[in-house]
Amino acid sequence: MRKYIAATAIVLALAGVNGAIAKDLKATVKKVDALTSSVTLDNGQTVKLPAGVKAASLKAGDKVLVTYSTDAAGKTTVQSIKPSK
Repeated sequence: MRKYIAATAIVLALAGVNGAIAKDLKATVKKVDALTSSVTLDNGQTVKLPAGVKAASLKAGDKVLVTYSTDAAGKTTVQSIKPSK
């Protein structure tokens, strides 16, 4: 039992260190840059498109749900961008 508790504590501590908790953001696409595979959102944030999402599939004015995480250094990584209502 003690080994299980210790292992769980280590896993939780490591998860907190790398900041791997995903967050969602509803936004509207303001600009699409196919050259850099990135989009600028209506909040002013520019994010790089994740693998599998083509810039041509998005256009200015599209409402999207962005799932992302931020690491301890402040770097944002986008996991997915999907159409939103």
